[in-house]
Amino acid sequence: MKRLKGQQGYTLVELILALALFNFVLLIVTVGYLTIVHIHENGVATRNAEQNNRFGVEELVRASRAANGYVIGVDPATHQNTLCLYGSGNPMEFYVSTDGHLHQAILNPNWADKTVCPPKDSSGALVAKPYDKAISSDDVIILNFNLTQVNVNDSFMLDMTIGTRGNQFDSHNNNNCDPTQPGAQFCASTRIHTAVTLRGGQP
Repeated sequence: MKRLKGQQGYTLVELILALALFNFVLLIVTVGYLTIVHIHENGVATRNAEQNNRFGVEELVRASRAANGYVIGVDPATHQNTLCLYGSGNPMEFYVSTDGHLHQAILNPNWADKTVCPPKDSSGALVAKPYDKAISSDDVIILNFNLTQVNVNDSFMLDMTIGTRGNQFDSHNNNNCDPTQPGAQFCASTRIHTAVTLRGGQP
Protein backbone atom coordinates (compact mmCIF):
# COMPACT_ATOMS: atom_id res chain seq x y z
CA MET A 1 0.00 0.00 0.00
CA LYS A 2 1.43 3.37 -1.03
CA ARG A 3 0.86 6.77 0.44
CA LEU A 4 -0.70 9.38 -1.78
CA LYS A 5 1.45 12.36 -2.44
CA GLY A 6 1.31 14.76 0.51
CA GLN A 7 -0.71 12.36 2.70
CA GLN A 8 0.32 12.08 6.40
CA GLY A 9 0.08 8.98 8.62
CA TYR A 10 1.05 5.31 8.54
CA THR A 11 0.23 2.54 6.18
CA LEU A 12 -1.73 -0.51 7.34
CA VAL A 13 1.41 -2.68 7.08
CA GLU A 14 3.34 -0.27 9.32
CA LEU A 15 0.54 -0.34 11.91
CA ILE A 16 0.42 -4.14 11.88
CA LEU A 17 4.20 -4.37 12.32
CA ALA A 18 4.11 -1.83 15.17
CA LEU A 19 1.32 -3.70 16.94
CA ALA A 20 3.13 -7.02 16.49
CA LEU A 21 6.32 -5.55 17.93
CA PHE A 22 4.40 -4.01 20.86
CA ASN A 23 2.64 -7.31 21.61
CA PHE A 24 5.95 -9.18 21.49
CA VAL A 25 7.56 -6.79 23.98
CA LEU A 26 4.45 -6.94 26.19
CA LEU A 27 4.58 -10.76 26.14
CA ILE A 28 8.23 -10.78 27.23
CA VAL A 29 7.52 -8.32 30.05
CA THR A 30 4.47 -10.31 31.22
CA VAL A 31 6.31 -13.64 31.21
CA GLY A 32 9.21 -12.09 33.10
CA TYR A 33 6.88 -10.55 35.67
CA LEU A 34 4.97 -13.81 36.21
CA THR A 35 8.26 -15.70 36.60
CA ILE A 36 9.46 -13.24 39.24
CA VAL A 37 6.13 -13.49 41.09
CA HIS A 38 6.28 -17.30 41.01
CA ILE A 39 9.84 -17.34 42.36
CA HIS A 40 8.87 -14.89 45.11
CA GLU A 41 5.75 -16.86 46.11
CA ASN A 42 7.69 -20.12 46.16
CA GLY A 43 10.39 -18.53 48.30
CA VAL A 44 7.81 -17.18 50.73
CA ALA A 45 6.12 -20.60 50.94
CA THR A 46 9.46 -22.32 51.60
CA ARG A 47 10.42 -19.81 54.27
CA ASN A 48 7.01 -20.15 55.94
CA ALA A 49 7.28 -23.95 55.95
CA GLU A 50 10.67 -23.75 57.64
CA GLN A 51 9.61 -21.11 60.15
CA ASN A 52 6.32 -22.80 61.03
CA ASN A 53 8.03 -26.07 61.89
CA ARG A 54 11.09 -24.63 63.62
CA PHE A 55 9.60 -24.97 67.11
CA GLY A 56 8.83 -28.67 66.65
CA VAL A 57 12.31 -29.49 65.39
CA GLU A 58 13.98 -27.44 68.13
CA GLU A 59 11.85 -29.18 70.78
CA LEU A 60 12.83 -32.60 69.45
CA VAL A 61 16.55 -31.72 69.37
CA ARG A 62 16.40 -30.12 72.84
CA ALA A 63 14.73 -33.18 74.37
CA SER A 64 17.16 -35.52 72.62
CA ARG A 65 20.21 -33.70 73.93
CA ALA A 66 18.86 -33.95 77.47
CA ALA A 67 18.22 -37.70 77.20
CA ASN A 68 20.45 -40.59 78.18
CA GLY A 69 19.13 -43.06 75.64
CA TYR A 70 16.75 -43.52 72.75
CA VAL A 71 14.78 -46.15 70.87
CA ILE A 72 13.70 -45.86 67.23
CA GLY A 73 10.51 -47.63 66.25
CA VAL A 74 7.74 -47.56 63.66
CA ASP A 75 4.25 -46.18 64.21
CA PRO A 76 1.72 -48.84 63.16
CA ALA A 77 -0.76 -46.22 61.94
CA THR A 78 1.50 -44.13 59.70
CA HIS A 79 4.48 -46.47 59.14
CA GLN A 80 6.70 -43.49 59.95
CA ASN A 81 9.51 -43.70 62.47
CA THR A 82 8.92 -42.91 66.13
CA LEU A 83 11.52 -41.73 68.64
CA CYS A 84 11.39 -42.63 72.33
CA LEU A 85 13.75 -40.87 74.72
CA TYR A 86 14.55 -41.73 78.31
CA GLY A 87 16.78 -40.23 80.97
CA SER A 88 16.53 -38.55 84.36
CA GLY A 89 13.16 -36.93 83.57
CA ASN A 90 9.93 -38.30 82.15
CA PRO A 91 10.39 -40.46 79.05
CA MET A 92 9.10 -38.90 75.82
CA GLU A 93 7.95 -40.01 72.42
CA PHE A 94 8.06 -38.03 69.17
CA TYR A 95 5.96 -39.28 66.28
CA VAL A 96 3.96 -38.13 63.26
CA SER A 97 0.18 -38.47 63.52
CA THR A 98 -2.10 -39.60 60.71
CA ASP A 99 -2.95 -35.95 59.96
CA GLY A 100 0.72 -35.08 59.40
CA HIS A 101 1.51 -33.27 62.66
CA LEU A 102 4.67 -33.84 64.68
CA HIS A 103 3.66 -34.86 68.21
CA GLN A 104 5.44 -34.85 71.54
CA ALA A 105 4.10 -37.24 74.17
CA ILE A 106 5.06 -37.83 77.81
CA LEU A 107 5.26 -41.54 78.51
CA ASN A 108 4.53 -43.42 81.67
CA PRO A 109 7.61 -43.19 83.94
CA ASN A 110 7.22 -46.92 84.58
CA TRP A 111 7.91 -47.67 80.92
CA ALA A 112 9.80 -50.90 81.46
CA ASP A 113 10.82 -52.30 78.09
CA LYS A 114 13.11 -49.65 76.65
CA THR A 115 13.67 -51.65 73.50
CA VAL A 116 10.19 -51.07 72.08
CA CYS A 117 8.88 -47.77 70.72
CA PRO A 118 6.07 -46.86 70.83
CA PRO A 119 5.76 -48.56 74.24
CA LYS A 120 3.46 -51.57 74.58
CA ASP A 121 2.08 -53.40 77.57
CA SER A 122 2.43 -57.12 78.26
CA SER A 123 -0.50 -57.87 75.96
CA GLY A 124 1.09 -56.02 73.05
CA ALA A 125 -1.30 -53.07 73.17
CA LEU A 126 0.06 -49.54 72.91
CA VAL A 127 0.52 -47.86 76.29
CA ALA A 128 -1.65 -44.80 76.92
CA LYS A 129 0.18 -41.47 76.91
CA PRO A 130 -0.59 -39.20 79.91
CA TYR A 131 0.32 -36.11 77.85
CA ASP A 132 0.29 -35.73 74.08
CA LYS A 133 0.31 -32.59 71.93
CA ALA A 134 1.07 -31.50 68.38
CA ILE A 135 4.18 -29.33 68.22
CA SER A 136 4.18 -28.56 64.50
CA SER A 137 2.21 -25.73 62.93
CA ASP A 138 -1.19 -26.26 61.32
CA ASP A 139 0.26 -24.66 58.19
CA VAL A 140 2.67 -27.51 57.47
CA ILE A 141 2.49 -31.26 57.04
CA ILE A 142 5.25 -33.74 57.86
CA LEU A 143 5.77 -35.75 54.67
CA ASN A 144 8.66 -37.87 55.90
CA PHE A 145 10.05 -38.60 59.36
CA ASN A 146 13.02 -40.91 59.08
CA LEU A 147 15.43 -41.73 61.91
CA THR A 148 18.63 -43.72 61.53
CA GLN A 149 20.72 -45.04 64.39
CA VAL A 150 24.35 -43.91 64.36
CA ASN A 151 25.60 -44.99 67.77
CA VAL A 152 23.50 -46.81 70.34
CA ASN A 153 22.42 -44.40 73.10
CA ASP A 154 24.66 -41.75 71.62
CA SER A 155 23.45 -40.24 68.34
CA PHE A 156 21.05 -40.64 65.43
CA MET A 157 20.33 -39.02 62.07
CA LEU A 158 17.14 -37.04 61.62
CA ASP A 159 15.78 -36.83 58.07
CA MET A 160 12.49 -34.96 57.86
CA THR A 161 10.60 -33.47 54.91
CA ILE A 162 8.09 -30.71 55.57
CA GLY A 163 5.52 -29.32 53.14
CA THR A 164 2.91 -26.59 53.06
CA ARG A 165 -0.46 -28.02 54.13
CA GLY A 166 -3.21 -28.13 51.52
CA ASN A 167 -0.94 -28.85 48.57
CA GLN A 168 -0.28 -32.00 46.58
CA PHE A 169 3.15 -33.65 46.70
CA ASP A 170 4.71 -36.27 44.47
CA SER A 171 5.86 -39.15 46.68
CA HIS A 172 7.74 -40.61 43.71
CA ASN A 173 9.77 -37.42 43.28
CA ASN A 174 11.29 -36.83 46.73
CA ASN A 175 8.00 -35.31 47.97
CA ASN A 176 8.43 -32.27 45.74
CA CYS A 177 5.39 -30.16 44.88
CA ASP A 178 3.24 -31.43 42.04
CA PRO A 179 3.29 -28.59 39.47
CA THR A 180 0.16 -29.89 37.76
CA GLN A 181 -2.05 -29.28 40.80
CA PRO A 182 -3.96 -26.04 41.54
CA GLY A 183 -2.12 -23.66 43.86
CA ALA A 184 1.26 -25.15 42.98
CA GLN A 185 2.80 -21.67 43.04
CA PHE A 186 2.09 -21.51 46.77
CA CYS A 187 3.48 -24.98 47.43
CA ALA A 188 6.85 -25.66 49.01
CA SER A 189 8.65 -28.54 50.65
CA THR A 190 11.89 -28.45 52.56
CA ARG A 191 14.14 -31.15 53.95
CA ILE A 192 15.92 -31.23 57.30
CA HIS A 193 18.84 -33.62 57.51
CA THR A 194 20.98 -33.43 60.62
CA ALA A 195 22.78 -35.50 63.23
CA VAL A 196 21.49 -35.33 66.80
CA THR A 197 23.76 -36.25 69.70
CA LEU A 198 22.48 -37.22 73.14
CA ARG A 199 24.33 -35.49 75.95
CA GLY A 200 22.41 -36.62 79.00
CA GLY A 201 21.75 -33.01 79.93
CA GLN A 202 25.40 -32.00 79.54
CA PRO A 203 26.06 -28.78 77.55
